Amino acid sequence: MTFTIPLLFNRCLLCSEYEGISWLPLAYYITVLVVLCTGYNLVEINHLSIIPAVTKTIKEATALNAIRLDGE
Repeated sequence: MTFTIPLLFNRCLLCSEYEGISWLPLAYYITVLVVLCTGYNLVEINHLSIIPAVTKTIKEATALNAIRLDGE
C-alpha cells in the first residue's frame, strides 16, 4: 500500500515512453488500483483477527466491530 498510493496520484510512469498506446494509462491505473485494494484488504483482515484476542466478551467484540463499520 505504501508504494501504490503515490503511483495512483502521479502520472503514469510508462505512458511517456509509449505515447502511441492509448490503452496503456487505463491498464496502468487498473493495475495500481488492484494492488492497492488487495493490500488494503490484507491489512483490514489482519486487524479484524486481533479483535477476539483483545476482547473478553462477545459484547466487547461486537462493539469494536460496530465502531469499525461506522468509520467506513
